[in-house]
Amino acid sequence: MESPAAPAATADPPRKFAALRNKDCRPYLFGAALAMMADNIEHVITYWIR
Repeated sequence: MESPAAPAATADPPRKFAALRNKDCRPYLFGAALAMMADNIEHVITYWIR
């Protein structure tokens, strides 16, 4: 009986920030960043009005 093949030692390591290279993920990340920024701005405006 043979043992299962081990992963190749020459496999590429995981890429950092791989989500930024995915074209489907970019609108989500941009929208999420925009929503967080808008929420923080809303808090600042609320504090100014009080």
